[in-house]
Amino acid sequence: MTSTGSRTIKTPSIPYLIVLLIAALCSSGCVTYFSTLAEDHTVGIISRPITAPVTLVWRATTLGSETADRLLIRYMNYPRLSRIPIPPVRTNAAYSSSINMEHWFARKDIHPTTGHFRLFLNGHTFFPRLHQATRAATNSVDIEVYIFDNDDVAVEYADILRQRSTDIKIRILMDGLGCRRGWKTIAPSVSHMPPSTIGNIGRYLRNETDIQVRRWYNLWLASNHSKLIIIDHSTAFLGGMNIGREYRYDWRDAMVEVTGPVVNELCRSFANDWNRAHYFSDFFLFRYDKPTKVPAVNDSKCYVIRTTPIHRRIYRSQIYAANSASSHIYIETPYLWNDRIVYALCKARKRGVDVRVTVPSEPNVPGAATATRVALNTLLDHGVRVFLYPGMTHAKAAIYDNWACFGSANLDDLSLHKNTELNIMTDNKAFVTALENDMLLAGQDLSTEITEALPLHIWDMLAERIADFL
Repeated sequence: MTSTGSRTIKTPSIPYLIVLLIAALCSSGCVTYFSTLAEDHTVGIISRPITAPVTLVWRATTLGSETADRLLIRYMNYPRLSRIPIPPVRTNAAYSSSINMEHWFARKDIHPTTGHFRLFLNGHTFFPRLHQATRAATNSVDIEVYIFDNDDVAVEYADILRQRSTDIKIRILMDGLGCRRGWKTIAPSVSHMPPSTIGNIGRYLRNETDIQVRRWYNLWLASNHSKLIIIDHSTAFLGGMNIGREYRYDWRDAMVEVTGPVVNELCRSFANDWNRAHYFSDFFLFRYDKPTKVPAVNDSKCYVIRTTPIHRRIYRSQIYAANSASSHIYIETPYLWNDRIVYALCKARKRGVDVRVTVPSEPNVPGAATATRVALNTLLDHGVRVFLYPGMTHAKAAIYDNWACFGSANLDDLSLHKNTELNIMTDNKAFVTALENDMLLAGQDLSTEITEALPLHIWDMLAERIADFL
């Protein structure tokens, strides 16, 4: 309390200020966000007494090895590569057998399987098909997403699931950090939700239903970034789309419908992640389903590849494919800044490979945009063709000669080293042709090719260095 003339001004006490601070944090959602992280690193660690410390050691080891590799690439490899002139693009490369991916997968003990694929480009084609498949399900629906939003598009699909929950088994696995980022606003059309569930789609899905919902523990700030929906254990959808308005209406994105024996591998992948999201997930370590060998037919093979806390098979497979390509590499991704991937693309171009990259001109994550701009300038310096899509493209796909790779993984360090991700790689000729022509080349036609370096500032370089450690 202070005195000013005849007036006495009451100074707020320290406890009162603390209460005000807590109230402000609660109103901004920070307490909820940090309480989620606190739960992740208490309950999550207790429930994973074996894998939690192993994952931490793996993360530390990976950070050290990648930092050393990054320095080697930037200060030794690039100077040597810069002395090689940019050659013309090869026009007669016999690329039908240029990449021996089967040999690489065999060395990694990843077994081939087969499947049929159907591309759905953008939400106006995918979401009606998803609703149709969910309404027609006769046994089960399993959903694994990074974000199950709480807007009108997400609630519309949630209502379909709630209606079907009386007839079929429904399990939903959503990422804790991803959903917290998505639940920032509430669309007006969700007013029919019970007051206790507004703003929390998981609570709404469980309310008066038998739907099982689990939240992924973001241990050591790693997320489950996979997008996988399985209908009746026979049809699966995977790709870049979460459940929300931007994926339905605003962004360019893609999902692939998968049928055939490969769905069995995707079911095993979901089952393992579902168990990892259990309170006592380490008790399921010895019950995890193992992949089975399925003979490939008609010389068409596909492989399920993942990023997990101790596996980087998506990362390794992309580097091998880029280093082996002899004809062309087409990539579309929202985020691209992994040094080893960028260097492999530059090196491929110096071999005469036609390398093209499409990224968004208006990415949704500012820090990622900065890191990607730095990578784009490096690619341009070494002759890679770069296309800026008008707006946001969230699609994630690549063609390496006659092999296609698609799924949830971006070409950044989060997807390649830290998060849980799910991709498929295949040499299915019909699908490779469809993905190349209908998506990647079509995306280039909609984009603007840039030929000069993008302007950068000192803070851009700083942000790019910070992104290396995310």
